[in-house]
Amino acid sequence: MRLKPEQLHLNLKQGRLAPVYCISGDEPLQILEIADEVRRHARRLGYEERAVLDVERDFDWNRLRQAAAEMSLFSTRKVIDLRLGHYSPGNEGSEVLAEFCARPNPENLLLITSDRLDKQKTNTKWYKAIDKAGATVQIREIKAAELPSWIAERLKRHNKSIVQEAAELLADRIEGNLLAAAQEVEKLALLAPGPVIGLQEVMHSVGDDARYGAFTLIGSALEGDAGRVARILRGIREEGEAVVAVLGAVTWQLRQLSSIATDVAAGMSIDTALGRHHVHPDSLAPVGAALRRMRRPHIASALRQSAMIERAAKGALAADSGARYVKTAGI
Repeated sequence: MRLKPEQLHLNLKQGRLAPVYCISGDEPLQILEIADEVRRHARRLGYEERAVLDVERDFDWNRLRQAAAEMSLFSTRKVIDLRLGHYSPGNEGSEVLAEFCARPNPENLLLITSDRLDKQKTNTKWYKAIDKAGATVQIREIKAAELPSWIAERLKRHNKSIVQEAAELLADRIEGNLLAAAQEVEKLALLAPGPVIGLQEVMHSVGDDARYGAFTLIGSALEGDAGRVARILRGIREEGEAVVAVLGAVTWQLRQLSSIATDVAAGMSIDTALGRHHVHPDSLAPVGAALRRMRRPHIASALRQSAMIERAAKGALAADSGARYVKTAGI
């Protein structure tokens, strides 16, 4: 059955648990929270063991068969946490998933998380099998206009309310970043003295550095959002941020991208290369997207431009010569 997130919440509250769930979408925070809710409910019902399978290129789908067949050492039920990410199961994986759904084991719960699945993928054999045997939940992106309501609803969990103008200000400050919004909500719920949060509390809680810092700039550049990069750069300039401090973080990211791209060019999978270079979990999606969008010559050119800007900032190069290299729209 196909469920909306709110329908899944209701099902779980009513004590229902399907043998298999597939949660997909573009928003990592929502996927993580919904998957956590399923796992918490499963633990209450005795699913105390957990097997995590990260799918990457050339994934051996027999691992899922083995995880489903293995008996628990402690006579407890088990959650099999299958993380598809941006990969598709392919013919072999489709067969194994359909097999699992045709003969579900009551001692196992299969929890699948995936990036957004388009209409073609939701019409595949494996997805229809999950639809029939269990539940599929597709997470839709929260639009900018909906974000103030999302913030207000989240604050209700902490027995707090927020005035509309304050919710709109907070939504504007975090610019659609749900993870940042969730963190700010937690901070406001903890620090706000009264039950109602107003403009002053939001203005004191959310600093411009959260919006215009170097790492926010890098994240937007990795995602290819040139318009937001330009806005953040304007903010950095207006705040009087030191060029060298910002450039140092950007150059570090470029060097990491260059090293990962070199490994990928040598035949290593993107996922393996990301792990080898210890990319932070929160950065896996944007760094992976940047690598799929860029080529090594582009990264090398950006590094050369970074060096020219640094020389200009330190006075070793005429400022107007260095300025010519600032035209590049980011990573």
